[in-house]
Amino acid sequence: MLIRYEKCLKNHAASIGGQIVDGCGEFIPSGNEGSEAFKCAACSCHRSFHRKQVKGGDKVQICVLCRNETERPMFSAHETIRPSWTDDGMMFPASLCGSNGHGALTLHKKKRHRTTFSLEQKERMFYFAEGLGWKILKQDEESVQNFCDDVGVPRRNFKVWMHNHKHVMKSK
Repeated sequence: MLIRYEKCLKNHAASIGGQIVDGCGEFIPSGNEGSEAFKCAACSCHRSFHRKQVKGGDKVQICVLCRNETERPMFSAHETIRPSWTDDGMMFPASLCGSNGHGALTLHKKKRHRTTFSLEQKERMFYFAEGLGWKILKQDEESVQNFCDDVGVPRRNFKVWMHNHKHVMKSK
């Protein structure tokens, strides 16, 4: 398997919202060791800005869902992979594994649980936070814990809710 780094794709006008590449056609290392080996002698960009081309390599990968082997060429650096989600929160590329329809390359990512509050809980938290002045002080710790137990909201979630809503609610 041969890996070559070709055309430089660094956008030199990204800070002003434009698109300008320098035209460097191939990565040439500045040195043999250390960080100099990753710097291009022609354009002074890092090797990661150059398009990666893999020649002569079909990589055998194993699907984590069906445990079948699948032969696929490796992805090039600029290829787009559309993710799809399974019921348990795992993410797979939309490329297919054999006839099963599973992704051959997996990225494990769980969806973040989002807390939802009832209207009654929001109203009670609002009035309690107003009484505290939108701050939890050391002397209020016990009353905050009692309030959270009474409302049925974890203390940490109440603190986060207070932090997220203090600026909006103070202005009303």
